[in-house]
Amino acid sequence: MSTLDRPGGAPRHLVLIDFDWEDADLLPELLRMPGVSVRLVAGATDRDAGVRVAELCGLPRSVELVDLTREIFDVALLSERSPRRDQIERLLRALGTPIEPPVGFVRNGETRERREPAHDGGSGYDAAQLIEAARNDTFLDGHDDVPGLAGPAGLDGRRELPDPEDSLGLERQLADWVAETRATTAVLVRVEADAQSRLCRSGPEDALLESLVQLAARLDMPHVLRREDGPQQGRLWGAWPFRTEHRRAVLAVAAADGESGRHVWESAVQSLCAAWSVADHERLADPPRVNILPAEAFGQRLAMALERHEAEGFRFALHRLVFLGSEAAVDALIRDLPDRLRGTDCLCRPAPDELLLLCAGSTRAYAHVRHRIEALWRQAWGASGGSGDAPEIADERLALDGGDDVRGFMNAAQGWFAPARP
Repeated sequence: MSTLDRPGGAPRHLVLIDFDWEDADLLPELLRMPGVSVRLVAGATDRDAGVRVAELCGLPRSVELVDLTREIFDVALLSERSPRRDQIERLLRALGTPIEPPVGFVRNGETRERREPAHDGGSGYDAAQLIEAARNDTFLDGHDDVPGLAGPAGLDGRRELPDPEDSLGLERQLADWVAETRATTAVLVRVEADAQSRLCRSGPEDALLESLVQLAARLDMPHVLRREDGPQQGRLWGAWPFRTEHRRAVLAVAAADGESGRHVWESAVQSLCAAWSVADHERLADPPRVNILPAEAFGQRLAMALERHEAEGFRFALHRLVFLGSEAAVDALIRDLPDRLRGTDCLCRPAPDELLLLCAGSTRAYAHVRHRIEALWRQAWGASGGSGDAPEIADERLALDGGDDVRGFMNAAQGWFAPARP
């Protein structure tokens, strides 16, 4: 048996460190590059641009420098604007990890000439849309507002991957990957602090496979072997650890096809990691309810948005929505509307038939919010006894998304909500 450190055709493993928003704009290009695999995104805090985008993309992420030592990376892409650049460079040099600037790598990468679609971590997301969502804190509830965010797709792109509690679904998925790579056995193991437990297995027991699983779990590093002689010459055994924010696991295979098997199983690991990250987010996330703010509090939120716009280029718009016909219908609307908005949105009701909505993000992002409001308004109209079709909603808009007149914007906005009308 011989250890395969980096066989020809295997992707180069990348770690992205301290990416800011300028660097994060390069992520769609990185994820499309063939021949590379983003194995970790590291930042100083959970609010760093790179870490936030990594969460939305389902990529492994960390705010601990020690995690840079847990895997051998082929290249580290370190932001040229990192405030701790000297410290990280010393660590990476000690580890023997080559360092490149993100822009230079994307522009001069050795695989840049071939523009084949590459796996983007298994999330099935449009990375550019995710970056836009992260930049404006507009990760939409339920993922129903961004095309392609219906859920994490499997390797075949035709169905979602099972979540960690679906042992039967996971076993069937393993069987599919086993058949695709002509393997004999595959196993998925949960790793906890002081124990391991098997989630599922496809195929018979394999002693070598169990040993690799133990090594991968203990060292938190992939282990891949290929048989050099005998009836299974050229077949591949491998165990790959992966982790989400709340879970650790090892995916392992025995006697897989040595030519294409490694790519399939490494892609499977990335897909499971992405799917489970999204599942954790959906299960644990408790988005704050959007309350109807009084005029004074709403004005303070608007002032904060203006400060972020001037400091960071934060994009947002203020909408005045007028509902004609029935105050009771508006009452019914606002009972449900706050729960259907995003945590970054703000509402104020300056008059019985009006709502002010402070909406983060681009015009396209607001189009989804407006569609949701219209659907709720039709329901509220019918529930309150309105006859016929619900009246059209009048929508006036003030926006700051470029070099606009901030003072003029604020003067016009204050005319909408201050002083509040009874």
